[in-house]
Amino acid sequence: MLFFQGGGWCYDDIYCAARANSTLGSSKLLAPNETSYYGTGGMYPENSSLAGANHVRLAYTDGASFSGMRDEPVIVGGQNVHYRGFANLQAILHDLEQNHSLLSAKQILVSGGSAGGLAAYLHAPYIAKRYGGTSQVGAAPCSGAFLDHPNVMGDPIYRGLMQNVVAI
Repeated sequence: MLFFQGGGWCYDDIYCAARANSTLGSSKLLAPNETSYYGTGGMYPENSSLAGANHVRLAYTDGASFSGMRDEPVIVGGQNVHYRGFANLQAILHDLEQNHSLLSAKQILVSGGSAGGLAAYLHAPYIAKRYGGTSQVGAAPCSGAFLDHPNVMGDPIYRGLMQNVVAI
């Protein structure tokens, strides 16, 4: 199971630069053996139908559901901010192929929660194309669909924020 971690989005370069200095923006700050996640398989995989499956939590360090594709960083206050989430995904999959036998998997389940659920929706077709010749690939996102409606104050802010994510 490939589980995309969630964590919201970064909506502008300044927020992305601040986020880059946290666990939601840099793998350098992650704990070396972080294993907690939620959703499909839950925190107690031995109690799920996925008991015995390999579980890989893809740490969310991109702020755009692993979809950033900029070749060059953006400089914000003298700091390089990289928008390379899709390249990160490709590198993770390559590492799993080379060092953890992903190419021998008979079945691959793509999942994720919140922004990671959106990543599962976005990238399950890519993963299916990449491994579908040798593996059965399915997707079971835990959320990831977000309604375009006003917030509790009646302000229609969501559409503009998501347009910013796409523009970045």
